[in-house]
Amino acid sequence: MGEDPVDPEQEKLIADSVGLALGVVLDTLTPEERLAIVLHDRFGVRFEEIASIVGCSPIAARQITTRARHRIQGSRSFS
Repeated sequence: MGEDPVDPEQEKLIADSVGLALGVVLDTLTPEERLAIVLHDRFGVRFEEIASIVGCSPIAARQITTRARHRIQGSRSFS
């Protein structure tokens, strides 16, 4: 009722551009930064668990995640 019909072609274009943008952002991060930010920010994994996966201290895992956030924010300001 009153809603615009969904255009599958438009949805595909948007999904493709979001995927490409995410790839560009993730390419600016080191593998450890990618892992830490995805695990912590998207899945809520604690820094202690991330530290054991990455092979560092929980404090270092927190720093890696913070650095990743700053790098992502920096890449957004240049787009």
